[in-house]
Amino acid sequence: VEATVDRISKHPGVIGIMVLINDGTVLRSTFNNEETTKYSKILLPFAQLAISSIRDVDPINDLTFSKICSDKREIIIIPSEQYYVVAFTNNVAQ
Repeated sequence: VEATVDRISKHPGVIGIMVLINDGTVLRSTFNNEETTKYSKILLPFAQLAISSIRDVDPINDLTFSKICSDKREIIIIPSEQYYVVAFTNNVAQ
């Protein structure tokens, strides 16, 4: 997990990373406790719903990642069997 967090953190524009397991436990976060709690409570159910929706449409396919974009931020959720990696990036024109 640490190697993954370190590798993703080095990408340009990354402002934060969280690693969650299926029950919502946060394994690692670069955010403060308040932000970590807020984001994990919102994003874990979103990711689980996205995975379920893809399976309903095409049971053979798996969701490889989900991306949420706004004017200022981009959130990328990467699920695996063991955990979810969530990366937050700046989405400001470069």
